[in-house]
Amino acid sequence: MPKDMMNITEAIRVLKISRTKMAQMLEEGHLAYELNPLDKREKLVSREDVKKLSRFTKAAKEGAGAHA
Repeated sequence: MPKDMMNITEAIRVLKISRTKMAQMLEEGHLAYELNPLDKREKLVSREDVKKLSRFTKAAKEGAGAHA
């Protein structure tokens, strides 16, 4: 796997979201993916895209906590 990519399981762990939410994000195009050339069953996402989303989701969660 290229170093600039990660699999879906790792992205779920980084983003702290459910598999269902990840599937929804992929289906709706919020996170682009490629099929692993060595295993077409595995989807890979860009580490940079996950990092950007992580900052966004972290800020959203902190903002939600401030209003509680």
